[in-house]
Amino acid sequence: MARLLLHDLRVPCTVGTYPHEREQPQIILVSLTIDLLADAACQSDRLADALDYEALARRLRQRAATTRFYLLERLAAYLAEVVLEDPLVGQVTVRLGKPGAVPQARLVEFEYHLARA
Repeated sequence: MARLLLHDLRVPCTVGTYPHEREQPQIILVSLTIDLLADAACQSDRLADALDYEALARRLRQRAATTRFYLLERLAAYLAEVVLEDPLVGQVTVRLGKPGAVPQARLVEFEYHLARA
């Protein structure tokens, strides 16, 4: 197993329970810790054998843009499921950051872990 880390991907989406949070998409910071099979990529040095993290980031942004969740918890679980669609991924931890969610705090974060069954 290997581990891939992606930090603070800026993802526009609608998430929140208050009316002002539902008016327009807001930026959520998505960080991932992905445990994956990487032996083939380590040997071949070919993208075809690796987790294409640029494509994954694009897919996460596209999929999140179509959602309208009330809770960070649900968004985190949804994004974890998207990551696990890749057969190389064994487990993922999704950490979401919501800037400005609490007026006196820089950021509220929620972390969710999901492993392949």
